[in-house]
Amino acid sequence: MSEKEIVVGIDALMRIARGAERMASLAAVTLGPRGRPVILERAHGAPMISRDGYEAACSVEFEDPVENQGAQAMLQAGARSRDLTGDGATTAMLLASATLHECVKAIVTGANPAQVKKGLDRATGAVLEHLRDAAQPCRQLPALERLAWAVSYGDQGVASLSAQAILECPDPGAITIETAERGLDTLLRPTGLRWNAGPLSSRFASDAMRGMVVLNNPYIVVSQDPLDSTEDMALMLERAAPLTQPLAFIAPAISAPVLAMLLSSRASGLVNCCAIGVPENAQSEWLQDIATVSGATLVQRLTGQGLGDLRIDQWGMAERLESGRGTTQAVGMLPPEEDMVRSHIQVMRANLEATPDATQRELIGARIARLSRQACTLALADMGDEHGRMRVHLAQRTLQVLRAAMREGVVPGAGVGLVRARSSLNELQHASPDESAGAEALRVALAQPLLRIARNAGEAPHVVMEAVEQGEGAFGFDAERGDFGDLAARNVIDSVDVVVNAVRVATRTAGVLLGTLCAVVDAPQHEFVRTREVHD
Repeated sequence: MSEKEIVVGIDALMRIARGAERMASLAAVTLGPRGRPVILERAHGAPMISRDGYEAACSVEFEDPVENQGAQAMLQAGARSRDLTGDGATTAMLLASATLHECVKAIVTGANPAQVKKGLDRATGAVLEHLRDAAQPCRQLPALERLAWAVSYGDQGVASLSAQAILECPDPGAITIETAERGLDTLLRPTGLRWNAGPLSSRFASDAMRGMVVLNNPYIVVSQDPLDSTEDMALMLERAAPLTQPLAFIAPAISAPVLAMLLSSRASGLVNCCAIGVPENAQSEWLQDIATVSGATLVQRLTGQGLGDLRIDQWGMAERLESGRGTTQAVGMLPPEEDMVRSHIQVMRANLEATPDATQRELIGARIARLSRQACTLALADMGDEHGRMRVHLAQRTLQVLRAAMREGVVPGAGVGLVRARSSLNELQHASPDESAGAEALRVALAQPLLRIARNAGEAPHVVMEAVEQGEGAFGFDAERGDFGDLAARNVIDSVDVVVNAVRVATRTAGVLLGTLCAVVDAPQHEFVRTREVHD
């Protein structure tokens, strides 16, 4: 076991706060449209240049292990904010470090930590309520594009396509992200119903060159049960034989004897038929949806409806079905206005509203989207490298932020929303000066994002702050243009969901650290390469 160092008292708290401040200052270099990128050394390969302050901070470790604990607490705050909302990591780190710094100043001068935290908690509640009340709707394409541009660090392809996609397909799970074969950023709007499963046997392929099954105007039979009864299948083929249209069975699996029967029927020209699968992770849901949109009766032995009992008028239909290489697409099925489809969607929307679990909401939302034809695919240029994978992740985060902005609204960006929220602290009554110190700590912290954005833009921070304080509402500093104006009119906005969670995470982190009067760390065992910190 390695030797431990124990640091107690106010010294531990001060060193933790110092580490938090150093880490947040590093991340804040990237804040705002004029923020500066950070170059990150890697053990192998070329260095990476990043505009993501949180990402840059993740690669840093400080020499002082106690300071490093404060730094790691900031990283946890950033990670938590990003996990919750998709953005706001750097803002959360900056708010947390500034709040902690101001609270420690009060404690050093004799304030009671518990009372300081009590005042901080009350102030946090007032600020969060103000932010929610101040939120304005955001459902216009220019505003969403500008917000997406900021979240995606100026990636115009991700920003533009994400904004278009979220307006067209607002339901959770309605948008999929993949790499584009053509090497271009494209928004795909699939027609019909598409799912990730192909034929249950490659021998069904009618287009050998592409390995595809292609059926025009097929009947659709959908079975919850595996196709394993030769007797039932014989009855189905007998009914289909007088018909001129092909027949597609959609089921989770097929037995070897039934497969042989279907292939024999195709080869003899008796019935042009095939069997197609559904995604393994959601077979029941997909089968229900396919049955609904095709107008088919779902075969379920448990309900007494076996395959052999199915009449021709209980079969579904499609204009065209293509299946191969793990993908099936059926077009020309029942439109979403049909009563059967509409009622199915209504049931799922009720389930969506009643489901608190985020994963389940995503799954239900995806089903609603595909049934209502409000689904799309964001296809990003396939760069075949790490940058391409990062763009996919960035698009996921951007869509998360945009969806929250449409749901919860937005506040003025560039730190102005946080500055205006400080007015909620004016009327707070505190039982003690120590509680007031906690509230004042948050007041100071709320100004830091604006000050840092101004500094990164090459402006005098406190001059910018004075001008903003003299203004009202959305009046603020537009760092991209380098002047002042109505930020809402210019679409310089932040998702209120991101801002609220950044404040909540920051004050919780600071509150936890305030109670720290003892730090246990590994005693130094090695030499660190010392770097010179340059402050602009």
